[in-house]
Amino acid sequence: MEIILNLLAIDDILNIILIIFISFLGSFSKDYLKVLNNPIKKFNIIEVILSTITASITIYSFSDFIITYIGIKGLVFSSFMVGLIGFELLNQLSTLKGVFKWIDIIIKITRHEYILKEDADGIYTNDDKEEEKKEDSS
Repeated sequence: MEIILNLLAIDDILNIILIIFISFLGSFSKDYLKVLNNPIKKFNIIEVILSTITASITIYSFSDFIITYIGIKGLVFSSFMVGLIGFELLNQLSTLKGVFKWIDIIIKITRHEYILKEDADGIYTNDDKEEEKKEDSS
């Protein structure tokens, strides 16, 4: 246990706790809303836990990028939003096609090709950059 605490700084531990808590709130609120909209459906704690784990791991892996470019408010917002979609994200990441789709999206985000529009294949692109490339080649 001491080895883990020595590897992680206090900031990292607080970030992990924040990410897990906010992701849990997002996962819980989504499942609670499902129950409110459909009284026949029961609250599924397993789905909430899986969603929280998926969201927490996803957001923690990008937390340095998010904090650097957006700030701590962006970390809270993205943790909540990924908590909301965590179980669907887990379903998409369970297929190889879904993994490649998310890798493509992550590469575009880290290259600062901002997500603006979804094309026919479901891949998000930035049409302005493509138009600039066409004008430069003319």
